[in-house]
Amino acid sequence: MKDRAIGIILGAVNILLLVICLVLYLGKDRVAPEITLGEVVYIYEEGLPDRILLEAVTAWDKQDGDLTDKVVVEKVVTDRAQKKATIVYGVADYAGNVSRASRTLEMSIPEKPQLPTAGEAGSN
Repeated sequence: MKDRAIGIILGAVNILLLVICLVLYLGKDRVAPEITLGEVVYIYEEGLPDRILLEAVTAWDKQDGDLTDKVVVEKVVTDRAQKKATIVYGVADYAGNVSRASRTLEMSIPEKPQLPTAGEAGSN
């Protein structure tokens, strides 16, 4: 009789622990925030500060709300041959879910200054 009571108590504790684990698992935020890239009208130039690259970029999370101030520029990949720059943005919500988005912009490449030839250098 005593063994049967212990078995029932252990079974009930196991069921209770299973229910608690299920509630914790299902209640966890697993949805990453959404990054929205608004329209921009500038041409990328090397050395452009992040505050300009972040213009028109917003982030929203269902659980945490507005995360726009948490968005970062993760990296900028330039393709000088194609005169394009791809900016990669990232944001994480408070549960650690991460989103990334990218945009490709036209890139301004400054022309290299012409070095004076030997004849021009001596004519000063």
